[in-house]
Amino acid sequence: MHRTRFGVFAALLLHLVALGALSAQTEIRQGSLSSGTSTSSGSGGIELGSSLGLAAYQPVTSGAYELKGGFWPALLRSNLSTARNFDAIPGSNRVLLRWDAIGTGPLLFQVSRSITRSGPFATLGVRPFSGAPSYTFLDTTAIAGTRYFYLLSEVYTTAGITVPRALTESAAYGAVLPPGVVRVGPGAFASIDAAIAAAPPGTAIWTVLVDPGTYPSFRVTTSAPPVLQIVGDGTGNATIDSSTGPIEVHTRDLHQQTYLANLVLGNQTSTRPGLRVVNCNGPVIVDRCTIRAASTSPALSIQAAVSIAVQRCVLTGNPGASFDQARASMIKSSTTGLALRQGSRVEIGELSNTGGRAVEAGSTLIDVLGTIPDMDTPVFVGADQLFELRLRTDPSQPYQMLFSFGLGYVGFLPHELPLLADLLYLSPVLNGVTDARGEARFQLLFPSSAAALYGAPFTLQSFVLLTNPLRARFSNVVTKIGLP
Repeated sequence: MHRTRFGVFAALLLHLVALGALSAQTEIRQGSLSSGTSTSSGSGGIELGSSLGLAAYQPVTSGAYELKGGFWPALLRSNLSTARNFDAIPGSNRVLLRWDAIGTGPLLFQVSRSITRSGPFATLGVRPFSGAPSYTFLDTTAIAGTRYFYLLSEVYTTAGITVPRALTESAAYGAVLPPGVVRVGPGAFASIDAAIAAAPPGTAIWTVLVDPGTYPSFRVTTSAPPVLQIVGDGTGNATIDSSTGPIEVHTRDLHQQTYLANLVLGNQTSTRPGLRVVNCNGPVIVDRCTIRAASTSPALSIQAAVSIAVQRCVLTGNPGASFDQARASMIKSSTTGLALRQGSRVEIGELSNTGGRAVEAGSTLIDVLGTIPDMDTPVFVGADQLFELRLRTDPSQPYQMLFSFGLGYVGFLPHELPLLADLLYLSPVLNGVTDARGEARFQLLFPSSAAALYGAPFTLQSFVLLTNPLRARFSNVVTKIGLP
């Protein structure tokens, strides 16, 4: 089954690469600009930076532009460019919009919505610019299954000068989900355990979407499907309370994969760890989770497990993470301490640690110094929806982006941090050199013709090439899941 899906997706990639190249050209009609004026988005990113627009400040109002293509330009001086990385995250009858901000900033950010790419756009609301690095807006009026185009604009001065800045698209999901995907929340399963148990015998891949809310503890064992994903939908806190029982991934075999993402695990008043990973030979990836326990217990406890990756997590306990007979990596996270015992080997990078390190003799803690490559993209993508892959690392850095339908620690030349993509199903997506800001962006379309891939996760990971000595340094791993 993996090989079949690989063949389908590999064939699609040829089309997607060509589409990404074509989307780099956008026709703009506005004000004094002549019809047919075109501008390039450089590497094919979803936003046009002002350095690629006009050199002089030339504001436009919300009704005075027409766009032929997939991008909205910011006609501002570079020192006024603010909004970047505009993403739409689908949830159950809701869509979360998020974006980053740099520079001096506008007065307000304005979020508008349309059912067509060309508009008209109706304003949903605004967010004042506060100087914060990121912002969110939750659309609770989205109708499940309806594709929306969201426009992010910047409002300058009290006169209401509005500059369209970025466009993204998404569709909230509802009761109808693809095979192999189930939901935990109102009107669906009441617990993650019940959702896991609902997998039919012989199921190879099973995805559990968790709505915002508070739920009882869960336990993943070898009886769960070989590829199991438990993912908070990302539109709010999906909290799993350890005071109701232990939260565990227990006794997973070599070819069984477990992915936990966008979850709040544990309870700050509970003496149980927020998450226990015990006796696991297959990979366990914990991504963008908050893990917590009382001050007398570790937040994350890993015992006799050899393929653990913790990335972009916040751990609060005593210590934050405890490793016994474990092999793991921990990157771009924060923790209240580390404890390594019984021959554990742990690689860390860009880790904020406020609680010290306790490394028992025979255990090894490896500091990977410098920038850890970071990949960023929302987990879910809808049919015929453009999505963007973003890689951030050092400027002018050679990189290679990879995708796979398999996971597992494997050998790969001299390398730092684990390669999680299984070489048996591995394929390069693109390579190149990052720009002066250390970024690389690539835009893809998930076509509706790929319905056979709905609900089937595929894994993306990148590495950069370092010299003296020559070696590959791997990024975090991200997973994409297609929803109709």
